[in-house]
Amino acid sequence: MTKDAKAQQELEPARPLLGIGSCLAGNAVRYNGDTKKPNQHVRDLCEHFATRAFCPEMGIGLGVPRPPIHLVSVNEEIRIKDADTHEHDYTDAIRDYARQTLATAPQLCGYILVKGSPSCGYGRVKRYTEQGNYMASDQDGVFATALAAFDP
Repeated sequence: MTKDAKAQQELEPARPLLGIGSCLAGNAVRYNGDTKKPNQHVRDLCEHFATRAFCPEMGIGLGVPRPPIHLVSVNEEIRIKDADTHEHDYTDAIRDYARQTLATAPQLCGYILVKGSPSCGYGRVKRYTEQGNYMASDQDGVFATALAAFDP
């Protein structure tokens, strides 16, 4: 870096930091190994903010590919479980990951969530019964709920 470029960089204010779902950032971390194509609004935000990608499923050690997960209503509580058998409950691990995420990135001023995701979705995420039957699309993802509780 030249002396002039370094001086210019020091004069520019630091860009605020946004968290972003890793699949929206172009990383192949979805359950099926795909990415999620960001819309123009997300691309515009990324031009004006610094971003840091997070994937709760990868963060808790689930690999790619992996079985899909669902939000499941269990005794009036929302849990996040594997979609096929509902035997594996990832709720507490994802909540812990959210706390760790905020502890390692306290400068986050917001988060770009992933539409429909049982972990990173905001509003209208599908919810299922313990028997696997669709109930409604009326929830936030578990990671998104935990982030909101910590007010990034």
